[in-house]
Amino acid sequence: MNIKNNHKKMRHKSSIILLFSMIFAVFACSGISKLDLDPESLEFYEKTHILFTKIEKKKFKLLNSIEDRKNFIQKFWLVRNPNPHSDDNIYKDEINRRWDFVNHYFNEGSRPGYNTDRGRIYMQFGEPDHIESQSIFNNPSIHGYIYWYFGNHAYRDTQTEGDGFGVFFTDSEGHGRYRIDMQRTSMQLLEASKKVNYQHISEDAKEVNVNDIIFSVNYEKEILIFQIAPKNLVFGYDSNKMIVKLKISIVYFSDNKKKIKHSETKKIVVNKEELLKDGYRITVKLPIKILNKKSSLDIHLLDMLGNASSRKFLKNVL
Repeated sequence: MNIKNNHKKMRHKSSIILLFSMIFAVFACSGISKLDLDPESLEFYEKTHILFTKIEKKKFKLLNSIEDRKNFIQKFWLVRNPNPHSDDNIYKDEINRRWDFVNHYFNEGSRPGYNTDRGRIYMQFGEPDHIESQSIFNNPSIHGYIYWYFGNHAYRDTQTEGDGFGVFFTDSEGHGRYRIDMQRTSMQLLEASKKVNYQHISEDAKEVNVNDIIFSVNYEKEILIFQIAPKNLVFGYDSNKMIVKLKISIVYFSDNKKKIKHSETKKIVVNKEELLKDGYRITVKLPIKILNKKSSLDIHLLDMLGNASSRKFLKNVL
């Protein structure tokens, strides 16, 4: 019995270490001093880096010009806009609201609210569904705690499976600086942190590729053309030939709000010699029906082998 209990304790301890490592990796990505950013890009990064996908995080740190970063910022909000044919973006509005809230209520000394443990969790998950808090006296190791519940059934028992999770913050010094207490925080936070940055992206895929895709329209032949850099795709082999499999989904919007949906899968054979050429891009042509000169396109491109997607909204281009 003692062996089983010890093994259970060791597994729980390992899970806590894993959770701590995951959260540290997520939160440590704010190495902003290493980035030489213009003021607009710096504020965007501080506000949203906790929401980046893996590809977005790597991509942003490689951008060298203000123009490239502006394009990134535009696409970041676009792929998360639940209504892309509208100029309003309720997701962006919500993130801006969270930003204002954490920097007003969660400042800890000289540390701004967004850079605190509570601020980071709030920026990721928003307002908790329930909050418990208490000040503690005559205890040198803890002066107070705050417990946030997320979900309909977030249990205090960290080993209980539930429809939600809890995050436990403690003030160990008595200065109002609350840190995540790993032993009292639900293990469900691990899985929730993996999913939350993808759940607001419109296209269901593991990653969103924010690299540029060149779009153009042949009005006379009614053909949509887009060109993709090979480095953005995953290749397979079929009879010693390199192939790319793309699923293309398009929604057409006209000025009278009429919608036409179209989706198809394309298998493209690529020569190895072509891939070695500088500036080579894979060209895909797709017949489209031009409704009128005020039509807009909402385009989803899914790399079926790499399971990565890209989204582009072309407004009033036809």
